[in-house]
Amino acid sequence: IETFGMADDLTIKVVMNEGSSTFCKRLHYCPRNYEELYQMTFEKLKSWPDFFESELYIYYKDPLQGMIRIENDADLRIAYEYCYMYNIVTLKLSVYTYLLDKTIERSRFDYDFQDENSDEEDIKTQSDHSLDQEEEKREINQRPEKENPPDQKLDNHSGLKEEIQE
Repeated sequence: IETFGMADDLTIKVVMNEGSSTFCKRLHYCPRNYEELYQMTFEKLKSWPDFFESELYIYYKDPLQGMIRIENDADLRIAYEYCYMYNIVTLKLSVYTYLLDKTIERSRFDYDFQDENSDEEDIKTQSDHSLDQEEEKREINQRPEKENPPDQKLDNHSGLKEEIQE
């Protein structure tokens, strides 16, 4: 992936917690793609006595969105962009041998729960508007005939039909 220099000055630390022990290692350089990140992380973790071979799940923490999983090159680029935007010099990657619970892990596509309330308000507004339209129709139908005279063309057509039928 093209990082446009975003990852050049970045330090990446890999952190893994297993039970009561914690393992933290610095990567020698910033990987250019997800496979390279995964391989480098795996090699670093192999030197930890508590490590057992398993699939690894790599996350970084975004203060606004929570734990975001890095699964591919695009995710890695987004992590680099995140560091670049917020002037973060050390990207701390949390590594797990299991997927985080969905209540902890937040996808970058998640929406704010406040958005749900605004949708309900929109629906309420639409339904109130449709009720107003129904009331207007009732008022028009209940007006005296002087205010709402019958359409003359309809009477002429109905008269023509009677003549043709005779």
